[in-house]
Amino acid sequence: MGRATDIVLGAICGGATTLALLYVGRRRMVKPKGGSYHAGMIKAKPEMIEQYMQLHDATWTEVMERMYECNMRDFVVWLHKETNTMFHQFVYVGSDFDADMAKVGADPIVRFWWTYCEPCQAPLHWKGPPPCADGLEPSTSR
Repeated sequence: MGRATDIVLGAICGGATTLALLYVGRRRMVKPKGGSYHAGMIKAKPEMIEQYMQLHDATWTEVMERMYECNMRDFVVWLHKETNTMFHQFVYVGSDFDADMAKVGADPIVRFWWTYCEPCQAPLHWKGPPPCADGLEPSTSR
């Protein structure tokens, strides 16, 4: 094989890989049957971003279990570094969103988890105490 053949084969393989990645990415965006997407954002304190990322990279098993029990799936958190904005999204697959979110919010381990996360956050709309102290969650406050 010559150099031209190698270039063509490389282009074909690269194109096939790109198409495969696009297909997989597109499949991930398909809403699960009966599910609904939910998302939110919060500002992160610049000096606490590393801690916040570590907390979410190793989320406690009990927190993940409670979220799953309350019909939350595919929870993802990511950071927009230029603005220190943390975004999250998840798919809700249950039938009573308010009741399930209340269960998550009432769980003592989740509330304890929040005591580690909240100092890293600079919420846009909290009024009063933070969620771990019975305040309104930042993503739902107005």
